[in-house]
Amino acid sequence: MAHGPQSFPCGERTGWPLIVLGLLTWTFMAKTAEGEPVNAGASSRLPQTNLLVFRDAQGQVRPVKDLADRQQRRQSILAGMQAVSGPSR
Repeated sequence: MAHGPQSFPCGERTGWPLIVLGLLTWTFMAKTAEGEPVNAGASSRLPQTNLLVFRDAQGQVRPVKDLADRQQRRQSILAGMQAVSGPSR
């Protein structure tokens, strides 16, 4: 089996941009997974992977201990989603 530009569907010229794009995407995802902020506003947000924390009235991050805390966290999640996608119908 020959290995050359004809043996790969994307060819020699279009292969490098795809590789670079893949590496950039991987780097972005790795930094996001580590918890590093993607933009300046991300540092004030609660972690997306831990739904059992919320911000109290003073803005301090607290663990969810009861249903009222869970409802506060849910409201903050809904507010964030509606800020991005608009209100639900």
